[in-house]
Amino acid sequence: MATVMQVEKICKVANKPLVVTYTGLIQTCIDNGSMENAKYIFDEMCKYCSPNNVTCNIMLKSYTEHGMFEDAKDLLENILSGRIRSKVESSQKAIADKFTFNIFMEACAEAKRWNDFEYAFRKMLSSGYHFDERRHLHMVLDAYRNGKVLISYS
Repeated sequence: MATVMQVEKICKVANKPLVVTYTGLIQTCIDNGSMENAKYIFDEMCKYCSPNNVTCNIMLKSYTEHGMFEDAKDLLENILSGRIRSKVESSQKAIADKFTFNIFMEACAEAKRWNDFEYAFRKMLSSGYHFDERRHLHMVLDAYRNGKVLISYS
């Protein structure tokens, strides 16, 4: 609860709350086991400034680790659609990177959510990231065993 009060203080005294400050508060909440407060701060952050890739990946990983798969899926979709962007500088937006895709695909594979895995895998490839045999092969094989054909050899 004290962390939530700190967010309110930051917003009152700063014209542009720093991404680093918000990210630190979010990480503190996560470290203390309060995903509820971390989610609240992340939502507040989105009102005042644009979360960067690091912040988004921290939230994505925390959502998946705390069984909040739908929140993770929504966050990924918001990143991919460009809805997470700066309120001040519209060209600044969070962009899914290889870590974003890996976090989400690993959560999908663990939860056996193969349709979501397929979606993320295809988005990863279409975004210019490559198949990483060391990281992705076992997940792709599991997806294949569950009816997904993700790689064509034509």
